[in-house]
Amino acid sequence: MSLASPSSQRPLKVFLCYSSGDKAKVRELYRRLNEDGFQPWMDEKELIPGHEFRSRIEDTVRTSDAVVVCISAESVAKESFVNREIRIALDVAEEKPEGTIFVIPARLEAVEIPRSLRKFEWADLFAEGGYERLAEALKVRASTIGKTAPSRVTSRPGESGITLETGQSGIGARPEAKPEGLWEWMRARMGLTLIAIGLIVVLLAGTTYWLYQIRKQYRAEATRFNAEGMEKLRVLDTTKAETLLVQAVAADPGNAVMHANLAVAYGERGNYKAAQAEAQKAIEKKSSLSERDALWVDGVKNEMNWKLQLAAVSYGIGWGRHRDTEAGLRLVRVQSLSGKGSSALDTLGDLEANTGSSSDPRIAYEKALAADAEKDFAEEVKTLDKIMEEHPKEKEPLIAAAALSQKCWALYMMDRSEQARKACEEAASIFAKQADRLGLARSYARQAVIRMSDEDHDPQAKKLLDDALDIVQPLGSAIDEAGARQNRANWFINQDDSESAQIDYDAAAKIYEQIGSTEGLAALKNNWGTGLLDSCKYVQAKERFESASNDYEKTNNDIGKATVTYNIGLVQLLLGDLKGAGENLKEALRKADKLNMKLEKPSWRTTLGALYMTQGSVPWAEACLKGQDCYLDASTWIKADGTPELSVEAYSDLGLLLIGREHAGEAERAARKRIQEIRQEKKPDPDEEAQERDVLARALLEQGSSKQSNEAKDTMAEAQTLKVRDCRTKASLAITAARVSAHLKQFDLARDQLKNAAGQAQEDKLRGYQFEAALAEAEIDFLAGQFEAAEGQAAKVSGEAGAAGYILIKTKADQLIVKIKSKQAHKGS
Repeated sequence: MSLASPSSQRPLKVFLCYSSGDKAKVRELYRRLNEDGFQPWMDEKELIPGHEFRSRIEDTVRTSDAVVVCISAESVAKESFVNREIRIALDVAEEKPEGTIFVIPARLEAVEIPRSLRKFEWADLFAEGGYERLAEALKVRASTIGKTAPSRVTSRPGESGITLETGQSGIGARPEAKPEGLWEWMRARMGLTLIAIGLIVVLLAGTTYWLYQIRKQYRAEATRFNAEGMEKLRVLDTTKAETLLVQAVAADPGNAVMHANLAVAYGERGNYKAAQAEAQKAIEKKSSLSERDALWVDGVKNEMNWKLQLAAVSYGIGWGRHRDTEAGLRLVRVQSLSGKGSSALDTLGDLEANTGSSSDPRIAYEKALAADAEKDFAEEVKTLDKIMEEHPKEKEPLIAAAALSQKCWALYMMDRSEQARKACEEAASIFAKQADRLGLARSYARQAVIRMSDEDHDPQAKKLLDDALDIVQPLGSAIDEAGARQNRANWFINQDDSESAQIDYDAAAKIYEQIGSTEGLAALKNNWGTGLLDSCKYVQAKERFESASNDYEKTNNDIGKATVTYNIGLVQLLLGDLKGAGENLKEALRKADKLNMKLEKPSWRTTLGALYMTQGSVPWAEACLKGQDCYLDASTWIKADGTPELSVEAYSDLGLLLIGREHAGEAERAARKRIQEIRQEKKPDPDEEAQERDVLARALLEQGSSKQSNEAKDTMAEAQTLKVRDCRTKASLAITAARVSAHLKQFDLARDQLKNAAGQAQEDKLRGYQFEAALAEAEIDFLAGQFEAAEGQAAKVSGEAGAAGYILIKTKADQLIVKIKSKQAHKGS
């Protein structure tokens, strides 16, 4: 029990700074200080899960009354976060009046005191009376600021300590001169005074020179740490780079360039909050820099705050005017992040031609990232293979692991999932052996995405994402946490767990907002919209896409702008805004053509073809679906062998086009062939097969025989066994199933099936399918011989669909009316 004297003031708050390996000894120190009436602060006692520990610790150091730095052989050798706490404490100590006890080194064992702490008296806690000396120093500190302190030391072990008068120099304090009657003394002893002044001048000159040499030594040490840290960045060892650069700025805190270099290291490790803080310090200290260094500092500040266009300007001048290789490499990075892969490749070519640094693995690695931005994944894999060949894992494991992890992603984008998974697993193994936790987490996240693409509900995918989050959160890697949460939200979407998905999406969005990444926020919202689209939430998806579009407009990422423009057009088509859909789909294709976005154009062109079909523009639809020029200022996309470059969606749409042009037999043959091709694929797509079976059934019905109607029934039964996800495909299958039942004279079943299909289309707000279901209702009435009801329904569909721009459905309704009238006339005769 403490014997501290009663007081309305709170006890002295003492921050304990220590290395994790010394926890047991520091716990004992914490206990004794607590028992003796102080208020010690130890992170494991005070922090709880969920605290943002870096900022919390920094705030606590600044608000403490004293900081006890526990020193051991391990803490001196270990490069850790403790260095940051010491720097903060030293900064605060500089703000205190001369002679103030604030930073108190406390040796836990006989070890050399770090250079930055040697100006303070220290206590040896391992020696007899050492703890008591520390406690007495803290009592002195308490008395100077009016805080409560123990009247005497009562904790055990420990016998006695030294007594230290209030205001006297001692542990943790710097010497303080206390002149008393000095002027009178000097007048009485003038000769001695002159001699003393001379000695003081000599002493001051010597001290100044000594301080100059110490400062020079510190700067030399800082230069060495900085050079070693930048070399670690060059070989992609970001963990050690960060540690070395932290030591560099600790040794020379006024060096703006070193603060900027540390910001880059933090950025490479995804810790943008720390990166932004260091970049700001660099800006505050840049006044005396050369133009080259000032440009570097400006570029880093803008990049770490996601002002990529401004960063590109500073880096561009730094490279173009001063041939600063580091500026050139950062320029490449911000160009890739902005979606300008071709510009990045041009800069890389300039770098290679002018620096002779082709052996620098970063140049090749940035070339791979630029190819990724251009979606040229084959070239990306080729570049990464070259890196691994030149930097084998046996000699340079981290370079090889980084290349393997990126290769994993490129292979995944090329639909080579098995190879991608193996590359990620090998990368993770290397990162684990090298104790690179961040690299391991990134490999886990990529493995999870691959597993999700192979199986929507793979529980191992979620575990990998959970493990990745457990790693990156303590590391402070905000950008990686946001990415992992975004991918986990996608996993929840696949589980139809929209509530959990919403939590992760919101958390990721908040991270992007906090670090100022408009690019990341826009991409997140676009991804979020895609997840909602897959979950049949079309209105909500449109809202997310429009919000993403607004964010992309604040960036210079043209690929992002084109992608979200297409997504808005797609949703508008589904919701029945045909005019808006046409404008956005054409604009997206124009942007894709300008940017040479080869991967997207076939699929996007198919969607425009579907719009043309809806509007009854059959020739334009056919042009789009066959890979020909189908919009203003477009070019023709043809594969190397001269055949049209078709997306998977184009096959089923072409089949419907053939049926509409009364070539049902040809549509039937094409659908049968495509079904066989899909079934021979390594991982058949159930939605794609279902779409082709839908076309096959329609083609069979169109040919009209009872045998073909029965075969249509069989093909629809096959379709029902498939695990179809897309709501549009489900709606179309249900409508076709109703038509098949009607052709087989099962009218009650047909009406039940159609009622369900129409209700689903209504719920999902799929306007085109609503009109299609209404037309099918008229067809069922017609086949059932209820001509008056059929004619009324067909006329209603014709008027409403025509007014909404659904000309193809209007045309079909008008053709049905002609058939009805013909039947009625024939019946009347």
